[in-house]
Amino acid sequence: PDLSVVVVNFCQWRNTARLVTQLRRSIAARTGVADVVIVDNHSPSHAAARRLTALRGVTVRRFGRNHGFARAVNRGCRVGRGRWLLLLNP
Repeated sequence: PDLSVVVVNFCQWRNTARLVTQLRRSIAARTGVADVVIVDNHSPSHAAARRLTALRGVTVRRFGRNHGFARAVNRGCRVGRGRWLLLLNP
């Protein structure tokens, strides 16, 4: 993909799921030009988290403890495969 959208989540699975739904409706996501990387800072389990892991073009990485926003962004940037990165807050 040309663009990787990096989203850091902490206890906001519903908002993050809504954001990903909107992103996946874009032409870029539907055609594979963009992907979404979600890095979770040790939020409790949630049904939305399980649904997001099954979506094509969406990668979810979960920390075993909260490492903070900056470290989560750096992790997401390493996981993203795009030439460009967009840091997006849910």
